Amino acid sequence: MVYTVNLTYFRRSGKYYSDGTYTTGLTDLWRIFEEVEDLRDRGELPGLLPGSRDFLVLIKVPNHPHDHPHLVV
Repeated sequence: MVYTVNLTYFRRSGKYYSDGTYTTGLTDLWRIFEEVEDLRDRGELPGLLPGSRDFLVLIKVPNHPHDHPHLVV
């Protein structure tokens, strides 16, 4: 199954900045959360300029049966 991952970006001050979306074939939520953290560490988050790393990321996977919001700090 393919899941849509919705990302919302906030500046370190907590102010909303932007959002992005991508699809993944991973099925475990914790693996999706790790994938997003890896994308952030590499500066490859969808919806941001390449190299952008200094953001708080709110992750939601709405079509996952165990969806709950997760914040990557």
